[in-house]
Amino acid sequence: MSATVRVTLLTNLVPPYRSAAYDALQHCAYLAGGGLRVLCTQRREPQRNWASPAGSYECATLSGLQIPLGENRTLAIPFGVARALSAKPADILILGGFGIAQWQAQNWALAHDIPTVLQFDGWLGSDAAYSNPVRQRLRRTLIARADGFLAASTRGASWFESHGALPQHIRVAPIPPSFPIPAATANRTRSERCYDLLWCGRTTKSKGFDIFVLIAAKLSKAGMAQRIAIAGSTDIPKTTEVLKSVGLENHADVFDQLP
Repeated sequence: MSATVRVTLLTNLVPPYRSAAYDALQHCAYLAGGGLRVLCTQRREPQRNWASPAGSYECATLSGLQIPLGENRTLAIPFGVARALSAKPADILILGGFGIAQWQAQNWALAHDIPTVLQFDGWLGSDAAYSNPVRQRLRRTLIARADGFLAASTRGASWFESHGALPQHIRVAPIPPSFPIPAATANRTRSERCYDLLWCGRTTKSKGFDIFVLIAAKLSKAGMAQRIAIAGSTDIPKTTEVLKSVGLENHADVFDQLP
């Protein structure tokens, strides 16, 4: 007789690009007689207007304080983490990220002899955000006490190793596409394309938008990108000024964040 697998995943929120993976995890856990429950520390982030996915798994948001930290960053201080975990005990606890809630949850799991797995989609680029001693200590503690690790790429796996995780305890789970490629774009010639170049994301320096603009300007001057779309601008007037500064104001369409 196979063992029941009940999984709880604690994260800040469920992004659209992870919902399908969580559905798959729910399916696997269900076949093993269990299921997946996702606990979130917040419903939305400041610069994102993602739709709330309706997955096949159970999902709930913990109450608590939300303290803005800057560009699209929020420090979530949830209430009742241990109470929420105790209400429906799990066989495995997956922790998405390195926040206070994840630290509290790992403490609870250790006290109840429940293995924990750390899931992290980033790698080296996030280290600057954890440069203060408190956050560094929090991250090191979570990694040192975890039983397994889920990275989104081989670089992410190497990052875990650089922080002390053993290679045999790391698995790579790439981020899958969150939407199918539209059939209408298949086999189009260049003259039939709506755009030659697309930026999709927040128009911030931390996302590399400044580098994109410089590359787009060079491609435009070379005649390789005459029609450019910017989808996801966080400040349309500012984005327009940036494009104008490199001579792209007549070659680009700027769109707000899309639902």
